[in-house]
Amino acid sequence: MKKILLITLTIAALVALVVIPANAASVSLSGPSSAESGSEVTFAVTAGGSEGITGFSATIVPESGLVVESVSGCPSGWMSASNTNAISIAGSNSVTGIEVYIKCKVTGDVGATKTLSLANVKVSDANANDSTLGAPSKSISIAAPKSGENRLASLSVAGYSLSPAFSENTTSYSIGEVPYDVGSVTVNATAKDSAAKVSTQGTALAVGQNYVKVNVTAPNGSVKTYTIGVTRKQDPNYKPSTDGSVAEIAVSYGDLSPAFDSKIKEYVVYVPYEVEKMTVSGRAAAQLAKGVKNIEEQELKVGINELVLQCTAEDDSVTDYTIYVVRMDEFGGKDTVGLPASLINADKPEPEETTEPSDDDKQAEPEKSEINWLVTAGAGVLCLLIGGGAGFLIPKAIEKRRDSKVPNDTDYFDDYDGYDDDDEYDEDEPFNFEIPEDAIGPVPEQVEPETKVKVKLHKNADDFDESLLDEYLDPTDTK
Repeated sequence: MKKILLITLTIAALVALVVIPANAASVSLSGPSSAESGSEVTFAVTAGGSEGITGFSATIVPESGLVVESVSGCPSGWMSASNTNAISIAGSNSVTGIEVYIKCKVTGDVGATKTLSLANVKVSDANANDSTLGAPSKSISIAAPKSGENRLASLSVAGYSLSPAFSENTTSYSIGEVPYDVGSVTVNATAKDSAAKVSTQGTALAVGQNYVKVNVTAPNGSVKTYTIGVTRKQDPNYKPSTDGSVAEIAVSYGDLSPAFDSKIKEYVVYVPYEVEKMTVSGRAAAQLAKGVKNIEEQELKVGINELVLQCTAEDDSVTDYTIYVVRMDEFGGKDTVGLPASLINADKPEPEETTEPSDDDKQAEPEKSEINWLVTAGAGVLCLLIGGGAGFLIPKAIEKRRDSKVPNDTDYFDDYDGYDDDDEYDEDEPFNFEIPEDAIGPVPEQVEPETKVKVKLHKNADDFDESLLDEYLDPTDTK
């Protein structure tokens, strides 16, 4: 008896070594139990071994009504050759398990069952030994399509009436104004489909306009939104802000001068003749300000263009920022007439003020031709008087000097009167005369023979430039 038992145990051990691989590899296939016809489902293939695997392969066998769209999943470092018909992955590094995902589209009648199976399943271990595993499968039933009902069966706001009255197909409502002390509202909403989900947003109220939203999500995922408008009144003790300043000003060409400062309300921008339009934009500094009125594509004329950027404060007061755009003329000139004095640079001369004479002034004012004639005549008479006086005074002075310094019988002043040798008046060089060397004896070292001395005659005969006369001729000594 003992001998028979020993033989039996030995045979069982040998069978176990042949049937069960030492790696104890396994494979499974999982997925949803039901799906709507036309929907997509994903099946998961899981395989592994206690001592690690280095490869996995299987043939994908879908039943009619299941269409394989893609196969994905591969351990890091492994290579994949999978397609919609088969799974084939392998790597040099050993892993204890793998997951591969098969995405299918389900079609068929409601209540029908569709099965996805694997065949020819093999697992390779680190020693390149292949193990053939069983053929796992997963069945899925075709379910009725999920409801797309996303409407409300009822909607109300506690303490207030909706306008218009609720209707499941109307999505916009209002409850009008609520007092300042009402900080929130309570919304009651019930979905028409009990499987749909309802969510509410915006029930906490800020001062001013508010919108409460009620979202209804149908079982199939479609969403419908109902909106309720609520206006919360302002605090009766609140004083609106008067801040109408801007935080920045931007111009489409050029630079502001002076540099921007919210406290400075006037600027100038110089642009060349080729710039024909200007855009000016700004951003309100106060969060509660009602906005900035920008200037878009303003046509520019040559010269001064006054552009006004306006910012409206919370209390409806308006602050103006004036930008003077100076467009140069075609030749590069610039015209600053009309600019505020604070905007004209100190090194730029201010234009002279000109006033149009009144009719009385015009009558009292002589004709220009008459004035010109009088000026010309007066100048002529003055020149004759000055010339005569000079002709008398200068010879007398020279004669007196000559009597004390040169022989009396030498007359070398024949050319002092401004006439040349041909007795023609030389306008460019009047009152020239020569001092011959023999007329005054030895000539000092500082005086050259035949020296010419020019006498400058002014309107006042007594006003001579002494630097033009040498020490021998002193025209100021007229006695």
